[in-house]
Amino acid sequence: MIGKILKKGNEPKKVGNMADLDIDNQSVEIAVYLTFPKLEDGVSKRLESKLTIGSEVGDLILSADHGVSSRHCSLIVNARNIVSVIDHSSEAGTYINKKRLDPGKSYFLNENDKLKIGNILAKLEFMEVPALESVRAMEDDQTK
Repeated sequence: MIGKILKKGNEPKKVGNMADLDIDNQSVEIAVYLTFPKLEDGVSKRLESKLTIGSEVGDLILSADHGVSSRHCSLIVNARNIVSVIDHSSEAGTYINKKRLDPGKSYFLNENDKLKIGNILAKLEFMEVPALESVRAMEDDQTK
């Protein structure tokens, strides 16, 4: 059976670790970033699968604004780069385009949506990145 699938000459050209990859011929994929354009530091965070935001608890701590609850909301990205957000019963609320989200419900985000977390404005940015860079970013996150 394997012989029929992998006919002579159709074997994979390169196998092994990332050092064996041909960087010049790498593919491109879309990465999703959550940016906060009005914050002084210009915070931008790549969304891998799930990002919890809060003032005390979470993957991204936003303590500069008193409207951000200790565990405010989470953003989830699926394999097709579809992003959803869930409010965790935050006091000041989470908003999409000025509409307050019901706590515990999942809402889809579009690239042009304006996300408000407490009093902080955020937006999604979809950027092309080399696939190799994406693999390295995931490996870096796993080693932390």
